[in-house]
Amino acid sequence: MGFIETGYKGKNDWWMYILGIIIVFFGTQLGSIPLGLVAFSKAGGDLAVYLEAANDNFMKMGINSNLFLFLMIFTFMMGLFALFLSVKYIHKKKFKWIVTSRAFVDWKRVAFGFFSWGILSAVIILVGIYSEPELYDWNFKPIPFFT
Repeated sequence: MGFIETGYKGKNDWWMYILGIIIVFFGTQLGSIPLGLVAFSKAGGDLAVYLEAANDNFMKMGINSNLFLFLMIFTFMMGLFALFLSVKYIHKKKFKWIVTSRAFVDWKRVAFGFFSWGILSAVIILVGIYSEPELYDWNFKPIPFFT
């Protein structure tokens, strides 16, 4: 059975897709609440400061960069979790069916795709560095990086 045919398994009524989109949207919004709370506390509870930082970047408020990264990733993790719940419980499908039609995930293909994109990205970055080196600044500090 091909990948397209696996799309016909499970329940596929149109309203289920709308409901799934809504669930993923709200899952992502729920995942962004911790970031909003941390940013609001860094603003000292001042709504004007919070809204100004929300328009630009919350990191300017002094949020630790690792915490900020985690909270941003958490937002998307919650969206992915909501997608998983939608696929499993609304559409009655296996989550694997939205990735592959095979019995198992072909990790060789995944690795090939990963390295293909990695090489393509590296080539594009290197071309950019060699064509306009003044736009790049080497800022690697090994001691803070490894500690």
